[in-house]
Amino acid sequence: MDVVSDPVGTDAIRIGFRLLTDDDLPLLHRWLNDPDVVRWWEGDDVTWDGVLGRYSTAATADDSVEHHLVLVDDRPVGWIQCWFLRDEPDMAEWVELGFDPLGTAGIDYLIGESVDRGSGLGAAMIAEFVDRVVFGAHPGIDAVGSDPDRANERSWRALAAAGFRPVADRPEGARTYRIMRRDRPTGAAT
Repeated sequence: MDVVSDPVGTDAIRIGFRLLTDDDLPLLHRWLNDPDVVRWWEGDDVTWDGVLGRYSTAATADDSVEHHLVLVDDRPVGWIQCWFLRDEPDMAEWVELGFDPLGTAGIDYLIGESVDRGSGLGAAMIAEFVDRVVFGAHPGIDAVGSDPDRANERSWRALAAAGFRPVADRPEGARTYRIMRRDRPTGAAT
């Protein structure tokens, strides 16, 4: 785990990531059913069977999506995933917006515990994950995107604080999604 500045500036915190295991599924299930999370997790089955069917090691064995538990000082605080645009044929709009399908990853995330929300932890966790996991472990990835609901101001502000910039707002049904992008720093290894 790396030590980073505390989002609220009082102490150093250690943010770490580890791959999600089946032992983590009860915690993820609880987080996904928190009312402040579920309102943004539209359309996903967050029942116990739904979580098993989507996040268990058996369900993800042939999937390229990387699911990680976020740890602060070894305490689980959230979940973050990395997926690859090349494996998502329904994301053609991102390609139209200039994302390279072979060089782009996407992320989705949540802060699981309500006590940890609104402190700046989201921005710190996103920045660390992109730097260390997405860019660090995937040298062919030159851009990272995410598309939170535009009404989820906390989420897109955390992305902006982590170095993402808005690319477009995309209406879909009753919602509008803010597509955001962060590029690998110029001169960084690819």
